[in-house]
Amino acid sequence: MINEYPIFVISYNRAKNHTTAKWLAKYGIHHFMVIHKEQLDEYKKYQTKEMEEFTTFLEFDDSYKFKYETCDNIPHTIKNAGSGAERNFAWDYSIKLGYKAHWLMDDNMSFYHIIGKAKNTYKRERCTPEAFAEKWHKAEHFFNKYENLLMLELAQNDFFFNIHTLTYALNTRCFSCNLIWNDMPIRW
Repeated sequence: MINEYPIFVISYNRAKNHTTAKWLAKYGIHHFMVIHKEQLDEYKKYQTKEMEEFTTFLEFDDSYKFKYETCDNIPHTIKNAGSGAERNFAWDYSIKLGYKAHWLMDDNMSFYHIIGKAKNTYKRERCTPEAFAEKWHKAEHFFNKYENLLMLELAQNDFFFNIHTLTYALNTRCFSCNLIWNDMPIRW
């Protein structure tokens, strides 16, 4: 699958179980994986054969951790600031590559489902690589169609509740699989 925008998988302390990169590689989708320097060798130990072809490891620049605004008074040396700094690093890397948008994905997704209507009921089915590519391209097309759409998410099951009948939802939260406009003025 050739996607229009680069995909970045953010991962920390999950060398043995970084499922998103594994299924993206299995589906033949090129992507970047943002990893902290001290964990890079450990991640490479658990790299699958498909990942060798489709996954590019990016070493996280620690300076982003210290520039990241957490909106509190707790020093960075005491707490984990979450994945915001890593997400901003990927964002800047996408800009450096010359893209107008980028995908950010969490590292704990193992596949995607599609919701289809059959005999007046909604049925969840695991996406085939072909169906996933089709949905992915439709999402990018939808994103490109509107000037006022700065972030889009392919919904994760855990956050969907009872809206299975909706094709899309407006003004809701975006968590695990985001397509983000690079010129958006608000950062993580």
